[in-house]
Parts: sequence; C-alpha cells; structure tokens
Amino acid sequence: MALSLAPVSSGCDGNLPVRLADAAAPAPDAADPLTDFGSAVARATCEALDRCCSPTERGRVLGIGDSYDSCVTSLESFYGFQYRTTLSLVAMARVAFDPDKMARCLATYRAASCTAPGLTAASACRGVFTGTVDNGGACQGSFECTSRLCVNNPASDGNQCSARKRDGQACMTGAECQSGVCQSAFLGGSCTSNPADASGCGGGGFWITF
Repeated sequence: MALSLAPVSSGCDGNLPVRLADAAAPAPDAADPLTDFGSAVARATCEALDRCCSPTERGRVLGIGDSYDSCVTSLESFYGFQYRTTLSLVAMARVAFDPDKMARCLATYRAASCTAPGLTAASACRGVFTGTVDNGGACQGSFECTSRLCVNNPASDGNQCSARKRDGQACMTGAECQSGVCQSAFLGGSCTSNPADASGCGGGGFWITF
C-alpha cells in the first residue's frame, strides 16, 4: 500500500469542508491542553515514527521529512486546520474536550508496541472529544457528532452525522470505521480492528484516532 500522511483520527475533519466563518476561536493559551492538542499529537506520532520505523520506511510516509524536527513541523502544519476547527466547535458548545482523557490517550499510544500503536490506543483515545449532534443532524465537522462521523448528504446539499461502519464493511478512509482503521484505504478497503490487518510503519493502525 502506498503510504502517506494520515489524519489523526479517523474522527478528524480533514476530509470534510468545514464552514466556521461565523465562529471566532478563542485566543490561544499555552497552558490550555486544548490549544496544544495538535502539537501534542504531532509530537507523539513523530516519536513513534522515530522509534518504530527504519529510514526506508519513513521515506514512504510522504511529507514527514528525514528527522524528528521536520516530522513535527510537517504534522503540526497538517493538523493545524483541525486544531482551529476544533477550538471553534468547543467554543460553540458543539464539542466537549476532556484533557484528562487526552493525557491518557497519548500515554497509552507512547507505551504501545510498534505493531499498531494507534489501534492499541484507540479505546483510551475515545471520549477525548464528545459531540452533541445525533445521527441525521446537520454538522460541520466529525467531532460534532456523537458517532464521530460527519458526511455529505446529497439530498440536502449539506453534511449530516452518520453511524460509523463495523469491521468488514467497505470504506475509503478510517474516519468511516468504528475502529478508526480502513485496511487498504487508498485503494478502497474494509474496516478492521485486527492489528495484523493494519500493522507496519505508517499503516492504518499506526495513527492516533479519536
């Protein structure tokens, strides 16, 4: 499978248009775990890439560069849009953030083996963000949804919250799956929670999911 940068979650909103022009994000506060969450996830992911991947394997993960510092810079930029979106959604009271669960999520990820650290930490990372919009409700981003998935609804020319898919169901990205992992996502695959199906440096089970 050709590897590339993967979104944090598969509960992330990088694959969806988010319209938040009317929502003013609060000013960043370095002491607030929420304002630092994108950078924290980037650092934890780059530590795992450094620890688990050979130079050849790292070279297949597009955009992370050849050092820890270049990886952090790249992933911080990659997650920057998600960071701003999430701050706005929390400010709008459409998403709740739990800093204690965030700390446990990253600690579990850092302690996991290299086989599929993101999949290993998936249960610890659930509940970091909690949405308030039920399935069928209008949404601007996946974190708004109780299901953690916001999809386009052609019938209404907008987005709506939708249930995530079970293991074995067809998927294009991990964001569609309950497990957060879509095996062979870039070619069209199926949802899986089996580490053997998603292992390897930069594979579907490598990335942190919420």
